[in-house]
Amino acid sequence: MKNVIFGVFLYLMTISLLFSGCLQPNPLSEAQNYPGTLDLPYYGISFEYPKEWTFIKREKCESVDKIQESEDLKIIQAKYTNNTSGFSFLISGSRVDYDPHSFSENFSGSQECGFGWTDDRPNLTVNEAYNPVTIGGGKARRFIFVLHNPDTEIVETYYDICRTYTSGKSMYYRIFWSVPSDKYYEYKPIVQKIIDTLRIYEPS
Repeated sequence: MKNVIFGVFLYLMTISLLFSGCLQPNPLSEAQNYPGTLDLPYYGISFEYPKEWTFIKREKCESVDKIQESEDLKIIQAKYTNNTSGFSFLISGSRVDYDPHSFSENFSGSQECGFGWTDDRPNLTVNEAYNPVTIGGGKARRFIFVLHNPDTEIVETYYDICRTYTSGKSMYYRIFWSVPSDKYYEYKPIVQKIIDTLRIYEPS
């Protein structure tokens, strides 16, 4: 059993999907037709994606233990799934608004994630954890897991991104994609192209 602790914002969003890869294939047709565009001003994030994709969006509000005075946690998830190939792609965002006067006088914003959660799936191998990368012009952390199932091998990739602004708006984002390992190199350039277009900005 492997335990992996990775950073999150105030709220734990655990998502299990599928991803992976081994072969160098021909490009998928869905990689050729950009862009569709998803822009979420309330959550301060936008990106482009293949126009053939249809995202299912879900938004909800949850109460959280208030470490300091804040509104409830607001969450959005946008997910695309290709049932034929087994590929899934998800972007989620959560927002908490703090009183900006609760920050120290020298606070100038933060890109660091705090807290953590544990993944103890017994069939999981950690390929990469806490790898620093740049997304949307700022800090992010990447994790790559391999799930060893009896019938297939699945690779999961996570990106954790946090932004806290002097206005009191605090954001946590997770980008997640998964696919059976034999299709990993088909989807990797598609996902990378999406990440290259991803823009993170101060929410409205």
